[in-house]
Amino acid sequence: MSKLRNKIIHDSKLNPFNDNFDINYIKSVVSELEDNEESHKLFPFLLLADDFNSLFQSTFNQLKKIIIESNLNYNELIEFIISSSNRHYLLLHKTSSTTKHELNFQDFFKRTIESIDKSIGKIDARAALETEIDNINILINYLKYFEGELKPSHEIENDTSRVDSIIKLMLSTNYYNVIRFSHEDALFNNGYIEYIKDSNTIHYKYDNVNELFLGKIGYYRLNRNVSAHFFILKEHLDNYSDVRSLISKNYEGKNQTKRIKKTKITQGLVEFELASGLDTNEFYNFLFLDVQLRTYYDFIYNVIMPNAEGLTLKDCLILFNMTQSIFNNVVTFNNVEDDSVMRIKEFGKFPSKINSNNLKFYLKSRTKYSAKQINYFLNLLVNKKDQRLNFWSYPFLEKNDFYYVPLLSFLSPLIFVLSDKWLEDSGFDLEERGSYFEKNIKENFTEALKNKKYDFMIPNISKYTLSDGKFEEIDLIMNLKNVVVIAEVKCIKYSLTPRDEFNALKRLREGAKQINRKTEFIVNNSEKFKNEIGDISGKKIIKIVLTNFPSYSGYIIEDVPIVDYYLIESYIKSGRISSYRYVTENGKITENKLRAEEKFYDNEDEFCNNFESFVFKPGYIEKCRDYFEFKANKLSVENDAYNIYLDSVEFKTV
Repeated sequence: MSKLRNKIIHDSKLNPFNDNFDINYIKSVVSELEDNEESHKLFPFLLLADDFNSLFQSTFNQLKKIIIESNLNYNELIEFIISSSNRHYLLLHKTSSTTKHELNFQDFFKRTIESIDKSIGKIDARAALETEIDNINILINYLKYFEGELKPSHEIENDTSRVDSIIKLMLSTNYYNVIRFSHEDALFNNGYIEYIKDSNTIHYKYDNVNELFLGKIGYYRLNRNVSAHFFILKEHLDNYSDVRSLISKNYEGKNQTKRIKKTKITQGLVEFELASGLDTNEFYNFLFLDVQLRTYYDFIYNVIMPNAEGLTLKDCLILFNMTQSIFNNVVTFNNVEDDSVMRIKEFGKFPSKINSNNLKFYLKSRTKYSAKQINYFLNLLVNKKDQRLNFWSYPFLEKNDFYYVPLLSFLSPLIFVLSDKWLEDSGFDLEERGSYFEKNIKENFTEALKNKKYDFMIPNISKYTLSDGKFEEIDLIMNLKNVVVIAEVKCIKYSLTPRDEFNALKRLREGAKQINRKTEFIVNNSEKFKNEIGDISGKKIIKIVLTNFPSYSGYIIEDVPIVDYYLIESYIKSGRISSYRYVTENGKITENKLRAEEKFYDNEDEFCNNFESFVFKPGYIEKCRDYFEFKANKLSVENDAYNIYLDSVEFKTV
């Protein structure tokens, strides 16, 4: 990364979406710019910063005006903003329910809706709903500034104006959020602005379009891998007769034989009644969450987290699923026939909160966890008062004796974002996760190669020390028949924001530099370590960075390929990747048919000879590229000062 890009990213005085923005400071930076290609490319970020700051200022001035004139107090604004979002979630849930369909995973990415602004055209349906959670994050963070200023509300004759205030708050935030996110994405991901003054056009572009494709393919593969595991499991479960013992086994006996009898909504407050018995729908929901974490975090799934009152990641998932069940029951069985909102109290038709003590009682009644463990878990879900609110990371907002809950980020969570937070807040950092990951890799690769009866040597040690005391720690060496694979293992977190992506790539870049240095050390001293690693003379050396998520597979950094564990495991273990067609009817899988299969090798020599081409340019990833297309999306609305476009890669809809 260039010094100038790094400065624009990290200097708050250059950030147009920050209170510290200083136009005079920008002018001084511009006056000292070097005359080179990078300065010319990044100059529009500085040139247009004042205009973007005007958007920032006008947006929050508009929000302030709406808030003050809303005739709603602080708690009401929070509740009705969340109720409004939950209303949209319920509407989408109602329209998307079907009884029979083919499970073509690509269709998950193809759902679109018409934009409010006709000039923009159709937009991704789920992305539009996810943006609403981002808008809520911005709004409630801003509302904190008014907590002690807003007067108690009172009934007014024209009550629709208070409803309009909620709608205006959401709409006013949306445009600002889209522009800011696009701006930051371009900055953090080696993008630039093409500015055409004559047509007032701002176009966010990227130096490396291939990386845009790889990012979307990685996200697609992540979800596809999870779904494939789930449908295989579900087909097995559909033929399983003793559901009671199966549930107890998967919950490891930590559940009580109680279920939710019914729920109701009273002015936004969710209430429930319990009864004896088991809930199979709840169990299936748990299995889907369970499969997601087992697919990518199996190596630490049952490890007790350092500061978590004896809880594991799986324990947290059991409690999370049972908490979800209350709101899933609300969504499924409390049908709101008239979903219109003409008066502010009509937002009370939609769920927005639950009593915190009732929720603790519920979890104590339904599980065998202690009160201390339940309290610890619930604190993992609650936004911290001294941090910026983020419902993707913490799906609850605690206020007085209630938890306020946006349904999308709670019932359709980014589970890897949540699990990363649970691990992080419980003192389980990336380095410690990496140690478990490394051990898991060695064990699984050893077992797979033994089953194939291939020649190999995988040392159990990681530290290689010379007689003079010099050493290197090398995570994985696979000495195969004809090649030697040397890997740096890097655990990364699931990326939610452009800054997260930047930090993940920074970590992988460090890994690439490390493996280049460590490989040179091993090759230069191979005779000294012959007892530990075997004979590697005359064999081709293949360097890789091995990571847990598929988000960056296909990247080449410092001449080193980035590869995810799932991809390498499929190469070593099965030697193929398969694609299936599923058809379901009333929740049951009625058809399961192999559609296509890619075979990587037929024998041990091909296994070794094809390894390098596989990691540098995986054929499966290249095939996934056909599902996507490169396009320029319009971001600006009609009558805007600028025509703003963003280059992106999206799933083909035709």
